[in-house]
Amino acid sequence: MQLSELFSARCHEPHEWHQLMALVIKHRLEVLLPTAIEATLQLDPVESSFWEDCAKAVSEVSGQSAADDAFRRALSAHPFEPRLVDAYGCFLLRSEQPDSAAELYASCLQKEAANGSSGECGRLWLHYAQALLRSDQNESALEALLQLSILSPWLPEVDFLVATALKNLGDHEQAIGYFRSALSSHACPTDVVMEIGDCFNSLHRPDLALLEYKQALTWDLSARERELLQLSLAQMHFRVGEHEQSIQLYREVLSADPGHVMAHYFLLISLSIVGRPQVGLMRATAESLWTSYRKAQDAPDPDTEPHLGQSSLAFSGTGQRKISIGILSAEIKEHVVAFFLTPFLENYDRSRFQVDLLLVCSHDEPRSRYLKGLADAVVDLGGLDQFQARQVIRDRAYDVVVETSAYLHSASLFILSQRCAPVQCHYIGFHATTGLDTMDYFIGDGETVPDDFEDDFSETLWRLPRPWLARSLTDGVPIAQSLATHEAPVFGCFSSLHKLNKQTLTYWGHALRAVPNSLLLIKDRLSVVPSIQNRIMEQLADFGVEASRISFLGMTPGWQEHMHHFNLVDIAFDTTPWSGATTAFDTLSMGVPLIGIRGDCTSARMSSSVLKAIGADDWIAESPEEFASIARNLADDYMAIRHEKEVLQHQVLTSTLYDAAGLTTDLEKCFQQMLALCAKKNGGVSARQKHDRFE
Repeated sequence: MQLSELFSARCHEPHEWHQLMALVIKHRLEVLLPTAIEATLQLDPVESSFWEDCAKAVSEVSGQSAADDAFRRALSAHPFEPRLVDAYGCFLLRSEQPDSAAELYASCLQKEAANGSSGECGRLWLHYAQALLRSDQNESALEALLQLSILSPWLPEVDFLVATALKNLGDHEQAIGYFRSALSSHACPTDVVMEIGDCFNSLHRPDLALLEYKQALTWDLSARERELLQLSLAQMHFRVGEHEQSIQLYREVLSADPGHVMAHYFLLISLSIVGRPQVGLMRATAESLWTSYRKAQDAPDPDTEPHLGQSSLAFSGTGQRKISIGILSAEIKEHVVAFFLTPFLENYDRSRFQVDLLLVCSHDEPRSRYLKGLADAVVDLGGLDQFQARQVIRDRAYDVVVETSAYLHSASLFILSQRCAPVQCHYIGFHATTGLDTMDYFIGDGETVPDDFEDDFSETLWRLPRPWLARSLTDGVPIAQSLATHEAPVFGCFSSLHKLNKQTLTYWGHALRAVPNSLLLIKDRLSVVPSIQNRIMEQLADFGVEASRISFLGMTPGWQEHMHHFNLVDIAFDTTPWSGATTAFDTLSMGVPLIGIRGDCTSARMSSSVLKAIGADDWIAESPEEFASIARNLADDYMAIRHEKEVLQHQVLTSTLYDAAGLTTDLEKCFQQMLALCAKKNGGVSARQKHDRFE
């Protein structure tokens, strides 16, 4: 007999309907699903697993909304039936509707409480807590988990969920304790270790996260778990300045999986800051990354002409269309990229340029709001996948897209891996090639990207006729004044300690040995890490520097407080081959002379570019011996340096380093010339006209 005939015959026993319905679900018989659901709704309450299977079948053949409708009709017939509610709630969670799931569970649990029933409540409370966590209602989730611990204290998931809520609320120390309690019972202990490591990292203790990952790597692991731990361990080695170990781990992952996109991605960050010969390998590594990525995404040829929207942007008062620029960034917040974007956003010619901020992730901070207010438009790409974000950018028909993050803070390069604008360029955020064949230009200056660095870059190098960066006076630099009281020079470095390596400490050791009574003040959020302190002191001890001469300062609440601490320093030290850019600006802006280290790649030329901008070429060293000589010469006049901090500060604040208008003019010329070259390449047709043909 056909199934349709069986349905017409109307079975009399519930189990017969269930068997028929199971066949309908198994074979995805779309025509019979509505009839089967209607018939099943007339029966006594059925197992929740049946409704899960039913909804899954309906969603596969008719879509998610039809499955949702099936659950609603079932609940209408059997309101607040706990197993049915739980099945529907789990369906909503899988469908990325945690708010709706939380509301459903809350209503059912209130009903159960009113009836004095608790037999089915354990799982309901568990899934309610999960829904609250997914909805970012962490405090409510903790309350639900407290109730759950009373009703079902044996449930193994409780500790992990409590830890997750505490972590989300920023209580990382307590979270670590609960995660440790969850280790023995969790289905995937590696995931728990990852959470513990993340908590330690948030507490600025990457050294402890590193130990957790190393210990976990001794377990019996699947290939996926081992790979995940190796990647996380590599990132912690990077954070504590152990870059060679980081590179080795990424290469181990790539040896096992040559197409691993994220291992390529993170490896490129590490290669970019360790100098030669590693920086010379970046182009080949990037080529491998983008080949693997495009193969995995089944992406079209990146040179294929995109379907770009007609420009709907404003026209100038002369009737000519403005040049439209989209700045693609993840750092429009209290971040160095935002600091260095401020001059351009404050000063660009609004009669000739339309400038939009394309936010990979949006932030609500004072600087974020200020910069958003300066742009002509703000386009929030948060929550979109790379394909959706790419189409949004294409539809807005920009002439130029300026990318600011590269490999450091976001997935913006993945968006631009298929062309989104006639001209695409990188500016500010990275210090090496992106290796991306759709990135046309890398913007620097004659010092950071000289002619002999061209082979390091896949992009065409665009050299501004001035320092490639400037700061805005609206940042409000504190007044420079010496607060040093030591009767000998106080050297200092406020750079991130993951820049500190043996090469840098060799430079510092020569200088400290040349000025025997001097002190060294090191300030960074990682200064509290004992292993980092010990590594610094042990390596400097090889130069006869006693530990008593070295002091460490941790984080300060804000940027102004951070800047005030420069008043404790007489002379600052640079790092290499990852030199200072932001720190160089901050140091000099507070009237502190900086001894720069000039290296052989872009990351090692940022501080020397900044120093040359104020005419301080004689503060730039290319060897440890020269570094020590400069330190000794400056130290001889340390009292004069203390008395003349305001003089140096004034010199810096009136130099090209703070010439925001001048930088903006040069960037505007840069974008115009890039478009002119693009038009010339296209046979005299403007970049926009060329792409508009495809509408």
